[in-house]
Amino acid sequence: MSETGSCCSCLSSSGADTPTARVQLYVPSRVKFHSFPGELKTCADDPEISQRLSQGLSPTEQLSAICRFASRHNYTVQAKGTGSSMSRICSECDILIDMTSLDKIVTPRPAVREENLSKDYVDIEVEAGMRLKDFVETLDKHYGLALPVLGSNAGQTVAGAAMVSSHGSGLGAASLCITQCCPARSRDIINYGLTYFSLKKPFIHKWYNVLQLTKGTNSVRSAEWSLPLSRLDEALYDVIDTIKQLGLRNNEYTALPLHIRIAKTDDLMLSPANRKFQSGESQHCAYIEVPVLAGCKHTDDLYGAIESTLTTRYHARPHWGKYHSLTADSIRDLYPQLDDWKQVYRLLNSDGIFSSDFTDKMGFHLVLESEPGPSGENLNNDNHVITVQPAQ
Repeated sequence: MSETGSCCSCLSSSGADTPTARVQLYVPSRVKFHSFPGELKTCADDPEISQRLSQGLSPTEQLSAICRFASRHNYTVQAKGTGSSMSRICSECDILIDMTSLDKIVTPRPAVREENLSKDYVDIEVEAGMRLKDFVETLDKHYGLALPVLGSNAGQTVAGAAMVSSHGSGLGAASLCITQCCPARSRDIINYGLTYFSLKKPFIHKWYNVLQLTKGTNSVRSAEWSLPLSRLDEALYDVIDTIKQLGLRNNEYTALPLHIRIAKTDDLMLSPANRKFQSGESQHCAYIEVPVLAGCKHTDDLYGAIESTLTTRYHARPHWGKYHSLTADSIRDLYPQLDDWKQVYRLLNSDGIFSSDFTDKMGFHLVLESEPGPSGENLNNDNHVITVQPAQ
C-alpha cells in the first residue's frame, strides 16, 4: 500500500483544505543514506540510482534521484515550505518533498566574524528550506552580515521569500536567487538608546493571548496586486471605494488595514513586479494587499470586484501565492514575456513531473503537449543547463 502524507504548505484560497501526497511524503536526509523509505524504495531498481545509493546520496543527490524516479514512473513532484501563503499552487501530487529539513547556510564561515565588514558585497549560498528568522540570526552571529530589508513574515523559508520577493519588500524576485547581504549595523549606534529602557529579565503581559489575533494559520485570507507606482493613488482610491460600496450593499466590512508596499521592478518573466507593464516600463511598482478575516460571507465577491477593477483599469498583476482568479487567457494579457517563459518551462519540465492542476489551469501543459521534450535523462547529462549569473 502506498503511504499518504499531508502537506500544510499552501492552503486553498478558502484556507480549508491542504494538498496531499498520493504516493510518498519525503523529507530529505541531511546525512548520506543508502535506501529510500516507503514507495520510494523501488528507486533502487534503476541501475544508476542503485550505484549511487551504494555510495550514499547527499541531500541534493536524493532530490535528483527522486525526480529521475518520478520521470520514469510518470509521477508528479512538488515541494513544500511553511505555508505562509494561501493558494492552490501546491496541490495534490504524487511525491511531496518537505524542504524544511534543508535549513543550513552552505557558504563557509569566515575565520573571524568581522572579516566581511570590509567587503562591498558577500555572496551567501543557503539551502531552500531555511527560515528567514534563522537565516538572519546566523548571518549576524557567524558572518557579521544582515539583509538590507526583511519582510514582516520571518517564519517563511528563504526559497519562499525568493519566489515572491517577500511580498514586495525585496530588491528582486526569483526562483533561483542571489541574496544581497550587507555588513551588520553598528551595535554602538543601534543599542545606544536601549540603555535607558533596559530590563534584566524579559516579560510578557498576561493578556497576551487576549490580544493575539489567532493561534492558527487559517484566520486571515489575503489578496495582493502589483501595479506601476505612478498609478498607486488612483488605484488605492478605487480599492477603498469598492470596499465601501460592497460594505454598504452587504452590510459587512473588512476590519483589517490595507497593506501598501513599494519595490523596485525586475525583469523576471512571470514576476508581478516585472517592469514591462501594459502602460509602459516602470522602475518601481506598488503592491496593494487586502487581508480579510476568515469567515466573512462575501469575501469572494469583494476580491472578485477589486481584481476586476485593478486588472481592467490598471492591468495589475495578482500575487501568485494569494487569492486570484487567473486563467490561461488572463495571464497572457498581463505578462508580455509569457511565451519566452513557457520555453523555459518546457526545458525544465519536459516530462511534466512538476505539473499540477494549477499549471494546467494556467495552460502551461499545452506547451508540453505541442512539443514534448526528453524525459528520464541521465543524472549527469549536461545537454540542458541554464547558468544563472549573480546580478551586480
